[in-house]
Amino acid sequence: MSKLESVDENEFLFEFRKTGLSWAFYAGIGASAIFIVFIVLDVLRGSTEASVLLIRSIIVFVLLILSVLVRTANLTAPIVYPAFVGAASCVGLFGTCAIASLAETQGSSVVLSIPMAFIFGLFLHYSFLRLPLPVASVIGWSAAGAAVLLSPSALGGDTVRHATYLIFSNVCGMFICYLMETRERELFRQRRSTEAAWIEARRSQAQAESLVEEKGRLIAAVSHDLRQPLASTRIYLDVLNRRLKDGNLAEAQAQSDRVLSSIVQLGGTLDHLLTAARYDSGAVHVHPDWIDAQEFILFIYDRFANDALERGIDLRLFVPQRQIQFHSDRYSLERVLSNLISNALKFRKVEEGTRPVVLLGVRISALHCVIEVIDNGIGIPEDHHEVVWQPYQQLDRGKGDRSSGIGLGLYLVRRIIDELPEHAISMRSISGKGTRFRLTLPGRVGTEPVSIDSAADECGPALDPAGLWGASVLLLEDDRNARAAMSALFEDWGLVVSSGATLSELWASYGASERVIDAIVCDYRLPAGLTGIDAIASIRERLGYSPRAVIVTGESDISSISRLAGPDTIVLQKPVDPDQLMPLLLEGVATTIRRLND
Repeated sequence: MSKLESVDENEFLFEFRKTGLSWAFYAGIGASAIFIVFIVLDVLRGSTEASVLLIRSIIVFVLLILSVLVRTANLTAPIVYPAFVGAASCVGLFGTCAIASLAETQGSSVVLSIPMAFIFGLFLHYSFLRLPLPVASVIGWSAAGAAVLLSPSALGGDTVRHATYLIFSNVCGMFICYLMETRERELFRQRRSTEAAWIEARRSQAQAESLVEEKGRLIAAVSHDLRQPLASTRIYLDVLNRRLKDGNLAEAQAQSDRVLSSIVQLGGTLDHLLTAARYDSGAVHVHPDWIDAQEFILFIYDRFANDALERGIDLRLFVPQRQIQFHSDRYSLERVLSNLISNALKFRKVEEGTRPVVLLGVRISALHCVIEVIDNGIGIPEDHHEVVWQPYQQLDRGKGDRSSGIGLGLYLVRRIIDELPEHAISMRSISGKGTRFRLTLPGRVGTEPVSIDSAADECGPALDPAGLWGASVLLLEDDRNARAAMSALFEDWGLVVSSGATLSELWASYGASERVIDAIVCDYRLPAGLTGIDAIASIRERLGYSPRAVIVTGESDISSISRLAGPDTIVLQKPVDPDQLMPLLLEGVATTIRRLND
């Protein structure tokens, strides 16, 4: 029996015995009343023996005392209940035997019908007392045997027939006792199941109401945070066009930067929404591995160094000189630290005389690695320390700056940490003083010291589009605007682009050229139900070789697409960051060069 079933059984027995106590009280009162009626009738007839009267009076007194105790005392314990209630039943049943036996030995004129008395007594015994079947059976059969053995003359001279009545009464009583307990147990389970279903229904209702409320917040947030950068972009572009017409290139460059900033903000909002959807749907699968702490932290630092410099923030780095490794999923950890550092940079102090500082540090403690992001910014009020982890929750910290996002940053941090084994995150923040986020994860100390300079070299060389000059790429994208924008980007990098909305348009653009294709960039969902995976396979088959391929998609779950695409095809989510795409194309060019040299 499971622990849950054991708890349910104990609760059932408690309720079953509690009801049995009430019934036992009424049975005791009823049996006492019957004995009192017998006493009164015998007194009125003048046929009462003193000893019989005394026994009946004692039985009445004992039954009344036991009935009161049953009513007032807590006797539902597993051993106490059958012992006490069974004792009360024995008083009634064996008392009847004692009266008949005493009347018979003293030659009394009292006539006692044992079968009638026992049939009624056994009915009360089996039906009202709710004793366990083994206990009830032992008492019932023992009392019936005592009646037959101790008072044979009271059976009217037909011992066999009346003994048969008593046997039949016990058998029927046992059956009634069994059915009653079985039925009560089934009713109890049905009631518990109904209660559990009701609780689950209420929980589902509350969850549905919460989802509706969350959906409303999402729609409101998305409505503003997507429209706002789009509206700004439209205005900036309008101003940009006028400045270009006027020949004011300096102002045009400024407007161009503002357009880029709005687009980056829009992309960040979409990225947060898509990432939240992926984690909420369980589509993200983490793959922990050992990561070099110095290399990784420097990579994160380099990503935000320029942003911090532009904002006038002193972004400091603390990395131990000895080699440290931690066990985590690289993509997930990048997302966590990026969100934490982004928040630290956004919610900085702007008072004069205060130098904003953000510290990114890593250290080893026992068998765990600790990564901390500390700032001296505006902090989080104590009563909001739990609220900030919830989705679409924004504190009034951005002071009108909608670039602070829609309130998904810390929610994603908590969701990601929950998915990573042996990872934990804590926060300590004081309003007006700053915030400290501490991430704890499995770690170990390496054997070789690593210098910061060498670790920085491992981050890889800066991206240079010069390596793409003259390379050829096939672009399959059914959206005209997206195709034009990507073609313009590729041509700006020096690539020779053949593009189309369908395979036939693509081959028409490629023509009879004998150019070697270095890379394929393809949308995932194409006209006529064609997927990017099928299209790339068709292109490679026609080319006769397999250039590096990149699939771009707006799907929230790219893990399943990546598995189907295979190792030679990379899947990126829209909107695609050019800094993500360029190294893939450079790798495609390098692969082509190696293939030609071989």
